[in-house]
Amino acid sequence: MEVGAAVIDPDKDASTADLLKAAVEEARDLIKLEVELAKSDVASELARAKAATITLTLAAGALNLALAMVLFAVAVASHAEIVVSIAAAGGLFVFAAVAGVAGVRKLPATILDRTRERLGDDIRQLEERVHGS
Repeated sequence: MEVGAAVIDPDKDASTADLLKAAVEEARDLIKLEVELAKSDVASELARAKAATITLTLAAGALNLALAMVLFAVAVASHAEIVVSIAAAGGLFVFAAVAGVAGVRKLPATILDRTRERLGDDIRQLEERVHGS
């Protein structure tokens, strides 16, 4: 996307209409660019959220299996099966914990951080340009 139409030098003899037209064109280009960047940010954050959801679903499944193994061990209550079931349940509990932590870490902490930063920078630059001129 090409940005920056006609740039008019305010020091020259430009009419107010020309300056206003140039400002509106620049603002329109900036808005188009920001919308495209925001779309890209949303797509990126959705991909991260999807990965986190898959990981958390794995953790929940492993936790469910681990609890089932513990209940099976208690129900059977013979020495050989209970040891195997408790060992398997322990392994599944560890896997569930690790997958749960990984899933939570993959979740976006805040939404559209890069877009907010860019918009803040754009506003600061606009203020500097307006107050500096």
